[in-house]
Amino acid sequence: AAGNGAGKGDSPVTPAKVETLNILADSAQVDKRRFCEWLKVESFAALPAKAYIRAERALQDVIAKKAAQVSEARR
Repeated sequence: AAGNGAGKGDSPVTPAKVETLNILADSAQVDKRRFCEWLKVESFAALPAKAYIRAERALQDVIAKKAAQVSEARR
């Protein structure tokens, strides 16, 4: 991976962060395989640490949107 900016930021996320992404993905009810394809990785464990924040925010956005839809439906 030389020449493409490979360095410390390309190391994979920690197991704890993988677990967090799994919990968020379950809460968001997303297809994990398709979400990983969107992230361009084979699995959460292969996610570069520098991409973790983007993945976490995307899942939290989905959760927030679903929660908003539920509260709208209850009105």
